[in-house]
Amino acid sequence: MMSSLVVYAVVVEVVSRTSATPEPVAGSELVRYIFYAIGVSTVFTVQFLRAMSLRRMEGLSVDAALAKLQTLTVLTGALAETPAVLGLVLVLGWQQYSDFYVLAVISLYVFVRHFPRYGSWQSLERS
Repeated sequence: MMSSLVVYAVVVEVVSRTSATPEPVAGSELVRYIFYAIGVSTVFTVQFLRAMSLRRMEGLSVDAALAKLQTLTVLTGALAETPAVLGLVLVLGWQQYSDFYVLAVISLYVFVRHFPRYGSWQSLERS
């Protein structure tokens, strides 16, 4: 999932080099603010969901806890990708190129912050 950020960046660069100079589009500022709010709230949403899910894993069998941790990891990756996708929408819909990179950095931060660590998985196996 993290590699999709590179694909999105390549798409943005290709679009920026092949399209004409962007003209201001009415209503794009409101959409930008909404997408930024969603992007920033993703950081807190992922943190909250992970904390709640990890707290509920106490007392589960090892197999059930590992299955839940795997699901949580995929969900975290999908949510982490959201700001970059919103940035891509801004580029394709309103030619807001710099906004993509800001939102992609937010996505990258969430990916790195919640990257699955072997120690957390291994601690469940020992339980």
